Amino acid sequence: MPPILVNGQILRIQRNLLDALGTIPNTPYPEPPTLSGGSVSANDLIWADAICINQNDIDEKSIQVGMMDKIYSSAVFVLAWLGPEDVATDSGLNTLGVLAQNIDKFRQSQIVPFSGGDRENYEASDIPFVSWDDWVALASVYQRQWFRRAWIVQEAVLPQKLIMYCGKKSVSWHHLGIVAEGLRRNEAKLGTLQSRSFIPQDQVAVAVEWNMAEIYKWRNIMAAAKESLGLDPKNRKYQDEFNLEGLVHCFWTFHASEPKDKIFSLHGLMNVFGESPLRPDYRRSLSSIYTEAVRQMMLDSGTLDILLSCVESEHRRPELPSWVPDFSLPGINTFRDSFEADKGLVYQASEHGKPDDPVLGIRGFCLGKISQVGTRSEATPRDKYSFNPSWLKLASSLKTDGNAGPILSEILWRTLCMDMSSGSFYDGKKSNPQTSADLGHQFRIFLLLMILSAADGVVLREAGLDGNSTPGRLPIVDEIYDPFEKMASVLHDLDAIATNDGSECYTPTSEEVLAMWSSLRYTVCRLCPASSDGSPKDIYLPPEVMGGKARIVGNGTVDSSTKLFEKCQGFATAYDLAYGYRHLFTVEDRCLGLGPVSSRAGDEVWIVSGLSTPAVLRRVDESAQGLGDEALGVALGKLTLEGQAAKVDIASWER
Repeated sequence: MPPILVNGQILRIQRNLLDALGTIPNTPYPEPPTLSGGSVSANDLIWADAICINQNDIDEKSIQVGMMDKIYSSAVFVLAWLGPEDVATDSGLNTLGVLAQNIDKFRQSQIVPFSGGDRENYEASDIPFVSWDDWVALASVYQRQWFRRAWIVQEAVLPQKLIMYCGKKSVSWHHLGIVAEGLRRNEAKLGTLQSRSFIPQDQVAVAVEWNMAEIYKWRNIMAAAKESLGLDPKNRKYQDEFNLEGLVHCFWTFHASEPKDKIFSLHGLMNVFGESPLRPDYRRSLSSIYTEAVRQMMLDSGTLDILLSCVESEHRRPELPSWVPDFSLPGINTFRDSFEADKGLVYQASEHGKPDDPVLGIRGFCLGKISQVGTRSEATPRDKYSFNPSWLKLASSLKTDGNAGPILSEILWRTLCMDMSSGSFYDGKKSNPQTSADLGHQFRIFLLLMILSAADGVVLREAGLDGNSTPGRLPIVDEIYDPFEKMASVLHDLDAIATNDGSECYTPTSEEVLAMWSSLRYTVCRLCPASSDGSPKDIYLPPEVMGGKARIVGNGTVDSSTKLFEKCQGFATAYDLAYGYRHLFTVEDRCLGLGPVSSRAGDEVWIVSGLSTPAVLRRVDESAQGLGDEALGVALGKLTLEGQAAKVDIASWER
């Protein structure tokens, strides 16, 4: 880190801060304010937390961090510096301006954000065309480090005046916000995830505009809260929005190098309207801080639904109690709280005991034991688009009553997407949480593509080829090999489901799978991506492929960049958001569920008072009826267990 001289002492700071200090003093502010009651202008005074707070003194840091809300709220203005300009800055800010000027028409349009391949939608909406290169430039603006840091939440939401610069260029926070909100809305409406394509595969795929959309939303809520407070002190409609659980969920995707700051960085927002100020204490352990925070959320909400955020991850901190969410994770795909698994049960949060007690007492009843689990061995972005034969095996194994049995294929697709549309994951209150049958028809295409991609993988392995060895080129296999000799069980399961479901079946038949595998035209459509502008790509096929003596194959996973994939984009997006670190399982061979990858046969599924979604629990001490370790939410399918619980048991979630 480069050094600077402060009060005669050398202090090392981040390069980004050094660049800001070297740029800001020479930058004219749009509306230069001045300090009242003195001759010193605001332009002469800069408060930077990294310099003004001794980061090495825990006690001073605790005191100073507790004052930051007052500093930002009282500041004449806060200047946010996004970093130096680069080659994409001009194009990115120009694109931002075009979208901001046409934001109302954009919200009503069918334009796919971060695509550049749907020119006809721009023409229909009378909006200037945004090319792929322009979208990339805009994405680079939203990907700047400033938008990712947890501590910018206070500096962006609290001040009355927020001034933003990218290098020496003034940037409107309002334009950044309304465009981010519009992009997020259109992606939810259209069921697309193009903005996540800019995120490396080894990182949590958060839409590039997501964090700025949250900043914009909460600046508006803060302004409305302050205005309503002045008009009617008893009207707390907006003030009550500033509760810990809501803030944690909305700002979860912001990063903090100190994991304790995922909680402490939100105190300032709560202190504005809170009855007693919250103060950080960096001497406390992370487990104590997170546990107390979760218990406070339960007390405030009157539910246990914060536990739905306790998702499985290989990066989860082992020192946390199993029921406490790890807020330090960069992002989660939690269950929505729109389910009503505990309907009719009474929950009352306990106010007794230590606030950071690692043992949580719960009440509920056991639905049954997990009888079978899927064969998903890892949870990676690539793995999501690799066919898992256990899906069909588990669905076809469900016990039915014979005459008017359930539609197994419908249970399967609704469970894989949690019976939610992509818009429901964005905002369940604004989008219909129940999916339409149209997504079921999209699932049929999605599953067909998955099975055919798996067949590609079988062919590649038999030929000893690597589908990823020649990027941009499709492998050609000279020897014609029938992959369905090894995938015969898949065809058998498809037939079993089709026999049960009849004309209402949502899975492809074995005949359709074989026909599409043999069709060169269909193979080209599912393997060849469209150009960046959406136009078809020219492709050369050797004579032996055209003559049926050789064939082209994919790399074993579904290519989501093809025009054919667009036909199942809605289901694929909802599935992508739901599947996460989860796999399918059955309960007593009568229910199909989606739960943590670590769940296994013998684990129990419970309905817990105060928790809107069933929970997977594992007994760790039979004598004490202790349950714990994999205590995560699950979503069950449309089948229900016969009978009712004989009694309500008391269990304990513990480490």
